[in-house]
Amino acid sequence: MRKALAAALCLLLLASTEAAMAEKTVTLTFVGDCTLGGEDWLINREGSFHDYARKKGYFYFFDKMRDFFAQDDLTIANFEGVLKDDARDAVNKTYCFRGPTDFARILTLSGIEAVNLDNNHTLDYGKRGKTSTVEALTGAGVHVFDELTPYIFEKDGIKIAFFGMQRVHFYSLREQLTEQIRVLREEEGVNAVIFAQHAGTEYSAQHTSAQIDLAHKLIDMGADFIAGSHPHVVQGLEVYNGRYIFYSMGNFCFGGNVKVRALESCALRLTLTFDDDGTYLGQQLRVYAANVSGDPEVNDFQPRLVTGEAAEAVWARIDAASEGQDGPVAQGDGWRDYAYLPAPTLGATPTPTPEATPTGK
Repeated sequence: MRKALAAALCLLLLASTEAAMAEKTVTLTFVGDCTLGGEDWLINREGSFHDYARKKGYFYFFDKMRDFFAQDDLTIANFEGVLKDDARDAVNKTYCFRGPTDFARILTLSGIEAVNLDNNHTLDYGKRGKTSTVEALTGAGVHVFDELTPYIFEKDGIKIAFFGMQRVHFYSLREQLTEQIRVLREEEGVNAVIFAQHAGTEYSAQHTSAQIDLAHKLIDMGADFIAGSHPHVVQGLEVYNGRYIFYSMGNFCFGGNVKVRALESCALRLTLTFDDDGTYLGQQLRVYAANVSGDPEVNDFQPRLVTGEAAEAVWARIDAASEGQDGPVAQGDGWRDYAYLPAPTLGATPTPTPEATPTGK
C-alpha cells in the first residue's frame, strides 16, 4: 500500500513538474488597413461606408471574420483614418478619411481588440482629430498604440509590447525607442516586441528598399515581428535574423475606396512560443488568404477569408514579392504555414543593416 502511494505521489510530482516547465504560447492575428468611414463628400452618398452602416448596421462589416478573430488571443489592425463627429480641422491633402465617433463600436463588435495609429491618415483632422479618435476607440474598449505609446498585452505572465512606426518618424525617435525597448524588457518584464510598420509605395506589388531598411533596423533594435501596411496591396515576406517580416497585408475593411482597387488581402496568424520563465523560444506564421469585398468591383466593405482560385491569386502576389525566401512548409485550401523560426542562438552576432539616408514615407 505504501509503495503504491509513493508511486502515485511520484507520478503526481512528475506531472506537476512537467506542467510547470510547459511552454507558453500567444496567438496573434493581424489584418491590414481598416478605414471606418471615408471622405466627407461621400457621407450621404449611396454605396458609401456610411450608407452601409445606416442600412445594415455595425455588426455587418466584420460578420464574416468574427468567428475567426475569436480563435486567437489578440486581434490587431491598422486603423487608417479619424473618428470625429464634425469636419472641422481637415488638413489640406488629397484624401481625408473620417467616420463618427460611434463607429468605434464596429471594432468592439468585430473582435478587433487593438489598433495601430501611427499612419498617414491619423492626423487627417489635425491633433484634435487624433485626440477624438483615441478617446472614441479607448472608450469603446479598443487598445491603441503608436510610435511613442506602446500597448502592452499580457497573457499567462507573458507581456508583448506593440508599437507603430512610419519611416518618417524613425530617425528622430531612434535613440528614444532603443532606450524605451531596453526599459520595457529589462525593467518592466516585456518578453517580446512587435512593430506595425507603415511604409512603402501605394499600390506597388513590390516592397521598396526603404521598407526593407526600416524593417531590418527595427529588428536590430529589438523587434520580434513586423506587420506591414500602407501599400494597400498584398506584398511579400522575409526572414531576417530569425524573425518574420510581412511587408504589406493590403487593405481589409477599407471605407476609403467605394470601388475596389485591389481585391486581394490576407490575415496573418502569428504564434509566439516562450519558456515557462518567459524566455522567447520562437515563432510560427500562418497566412490566410482574404478578399476585401464579396464584389470584385464595387466595395461592399465586408472582408472575408477565401479559398480556391481567389486564394491562389493572393499566393501569387506573395510569391512574386518574396523572391529568395523559402516557401510554405504546409498549405491547405486558403491558408499557408511558414517554417517555425527558433530564437537565434544566444550570443550569435546579428547581421548588420547598412545605413541608408532617410527618404520619408
